Amino acid sequence: MLKVLKCLSSWFYVEAIPQECIVNSKLLALPFHVLCDRASSSSLHESASDCLCNAIFRCEDLRYYDVLSQVLMDNILKLEEAYYISVTDEDVDKSVNFCRIFTGLSESFIDHLTNSPGVGYGNLKMVDLLLACVSHPQYEVCEITFNFWYRLAEELYSLRDEERTKLFHGHIEKLISLLYQHCQLDTDHDGLPTEDSDFHDFRVKATETIKDAIFIVGPSNCFKNMCVLLGQQTGWEKVEAALFVMSAIARNISPDDDVVVPPVIAALLGLPAQETHIAVRYTCIHLLGELSEWISCHPSMLDGVLNFLQVMLHEKRLSSICALTLQKICSECQDQMAEHFEGLYQIVSMSDSFSLSQDAVFGLLTGISLTLNKVKNEVFAERMSKLCSFHIDGLKKVLHSPENTENMPSPLFWLDRLTVILRNVKVEDKEQHLCLPVAEILWPVLSETFTRYKENVRVVEHCCRTLRFLLRFCGSTTLSLLGPVATQIVTMYQEHPHSCFLYLGSILVDIFGSEMDCSDGLVSMFQAFFPETLKLLQQPNGIVNNPDTIDDMFRLCARYTMKMPGNFLREGLIEPVLMVAMEACKLNHREANASVMKWLCDVIRCGQEQNSEPHCKFMRSLIHARGENLVSGLLNACVSTLSSFLVADAAEVLHELLIFDKKATSVWLQNVLETLSKQNFAGIVPATPQQIADFHTEVTSSGDFRVLSRTMREFARLYK
Repeated sequence: MLKVLKCLSSWFYVEAIPQECIVNSKLLALPFHVLCDRASSSSLHESASDCLCNAIFRCEDLRYYDVLSQVLMDNILKLEEAYYISVTDEDVDKSVNFCRIFTGLSESFIDHLTNSPGVGYGNLKMVDLLLACVSHPQYEVCEITFNFWYRLAEELYSLRDEERTKLFHGHIEKLISLLYQHCQLDTDHDGLPTEDSDFHDFRVKATETIKDAIFIVGPSNCFKNMCVLLGQQTGWEKVEAALFVMSAIARNISPDDDVVVPPVIAALLGLPAQETHIAVRYTCIHLLGELSEWISCHPSMLDGVLNFLQVMLHEKRLSSICALTLQKICSECQDQMAEHFEGLYQIVSMSDSFSLSQDAVFGLLTGISLTLNKVKNEVFAERMSKLCSFHIDGLKKVLHSPENTENMPSPLFWLDRLTVILRNVKVEDKEQHLCLPVAEILWPVLSETFTRYKENVRVVEHCCRTLRFLLRFCGSTTLSLLGPVATQIVTMYQEHPHSCFLYLGSILVDIFGSEMDCSDGLVSMFQAFFPETLKLLQQPNGIVNNPDTIDDMFRLCARYTMKMPGNFLREGLIEPVLMVAMEACKLNHREANASVMKWLCDVIRCGQEQNSEPHCKFMRSLIHARGENLVSGLLNACVSTLSSFLVADAAEVLHELLIFDKKATSVWLQNVLETLSKQNFAGIVPATPQQIADFHTEVTSSGDFRVLSRTMREFARLYK
């Protein structure tokens, strides 16, 4: 019987049997007989379930399987009693099988459920069966249904039909009520839920399911229902589960609500800290963070919330969630939180004693930085200097201590915190002079960090990132730093060619490239970078082994081309760069290849410009001289090394060449096609002369980039 079921299942899977031959056959009755037989073995039961699941999958296309679909639905809906028997027998494996069948049936007819609920294939009993599965004592069974609820919510949301949505109101209310029960921790659970457990993963998925479906019943109604449950329950695990569900929908609550939320917050703030289970306190804090938008519209609540969080911070197991909640409140209440800078600063400065995780500190620093955007100029300068100085001093201690000093953190500890501050503070161009005090004290420390850790690529990369955000933060007001920064990164690149120095160079070009007084110095920086880069790339497999260098080098070239084309696109400087780009076309690396192709498009567009600028004239002559080599590099890369998804970028370069000079590009392409290998490695002719001719015609006659891209992908497949 097992072999028969597996054979039938495979027939359904490959569509090997017409529905007319199976609907009245005893074969179709077999899986249902097995599923209804209480004595069926687990393996036989699973095979019968697999068979029906494969059949259900085929029934999505009612044009060919309408009769089979009706027979399957009628018989599957009769399996309800068999499912409940499996629950009574505590046979979880069989319950899982039934749930898979019910879920597959419901998903196959999801369009009918939403477009014609209660009619024909939109039979709502399918949804009732899924709720029966959700009510199973084991959450593993419930979890199988989650994708259906997501699809149901998605379909109803796209329809935007209130009447149809109301038909599912009761189902979703029951779903949320059942998920509330499943999300309850064990009564004897001590401490917080562990994040690496299956139950934690289930709670996260349950949260997402509630968020997806909450619009069907309305967040305020659900919040009220949970409030009622809170008032009725005495067990801590039930209280925690209700708060957990409320935190899933808190962001959907209207900020103008004055009825539902205030009593909840009052109850949370009134919790006795020592007597309340720590899991309840944790979820309370998380809920307050999710209500941050509501709190921003009710500033009278803010002080009470902050006092509550300040008390909870002293519990080490709650300190990180407190910090993340403070970040959310700072993000939503930037104006109000600006006056609490000193308190927030104290928390950051004492983060070690609070046992805050690094992520929690990053979140808190993000929040503090956002509040600085809302203060007056003189206050901003003072607070920014104070916040940065604390972390700069910490970095100095690391730099001035002997290596491997016990209990001394890595420089990354301080560099990453400074990066978070600098990337989140926004300063208007006219106020960037306020940033100079920070730049003046931070740059020397970063310079010293570069020098001490120049052989440690990880520290150098993080230091480059911090310097990048410092330069972005200060903008062109840091003109005095251009010389020292450029000199140091060029010097270090010659000793240790870390590609992050090239990326940092592109930031300098982006910020100062428009300054006429800086152009000669920036060009000199490139002239110092390029020989070392070329030396690295000319090593055996140099291009393949150094994709990051290729990526950052051509990002740098793109900035030069955009910001100062007249200084960069000139004879004696650009030709060797173009030669490297043509070689790098074959690099099968998404980011690096994209940077190369983008730069090639940029320089070809410069040649397309019909003006008398010297660099445009020069690029026109250079492209005419090197065009055939470029087409050869592009086409050979497409047919030999590039993955299919990278061919589109190469097609864009060829498209720009056709715009530049269609006649010349047609000739170049014809010449390159004649040199393509006539046989592949297996001795097979990959493309016939007719296919090659057709390819040339399609490429040169296509004015649409999308058509050109598709044509090149199809041609490249012939050679692979």
